[in-house]
Amino acid sequence: MRCFLGLRTFLVLLALGASGSVSIAYSQEDRGYQSFRDRHHCEILQRLARLQVHKAKRNRFIIVGKTFVEDHFAQCLFESSGKRVLCEASSGFFIRRRLGGSGYRPSGATVAAIARLGFSTDDSEGNFQRVMDAETPTQLSAVADLLLATLYEAYGAREGTALTIKAPLAPLKRSERASCVPLS
Repeated sequence: MRCFLGLRTFLVLLALGASGSVSIAYSQEDRGYQSFRDRHHCEILQRLARLQVHKAKRNRFIIVGKTFVEDHFAQCLFESSGKRVLCEASSGFFIRRRLGGSGYRPSGATVAAIARLGFSTDDSEGNFQRVMDAETPTQLSAVADLLLATLYEAYGAREGTALTIKAPLAPLKRSERASCVPLS
């Protein structure tokens, strides 16, 4: 997984930024996304809340991905004030660059899902990007929803999909993770 563009690019994107929430409409019969969200939202939200208030100047990021698929991930990096985040969805750009042009290329359906979630679909210089406000608990929840909706809609993650969460500055104890697991 390749983490983010340079600080200058990040600051430019924040200046241009777009805030907003993630809205995904599902029928009552389709409980797939809701079950997936119920399983992972709490843990991701707890980590985002810790990252938001962390005073470190570096490594204020979270990466959530499918455990066994290197290029199926979404990630967010907090700006220094903790009020906004730059989120990215994997485009395969960095692995293709590393492998000399071969490697993961997202399908048309993946790119369409990325666009519906509000990401730019320009992957000419990196991953698909979106800037979001992350100041309030509601906004942090929307960031968690964006990460999960990206995995679900663009990369095919489902309730039983093993996820890897990397947030070096926001570790959770086993008991904290256990408190997030839904009972049903």
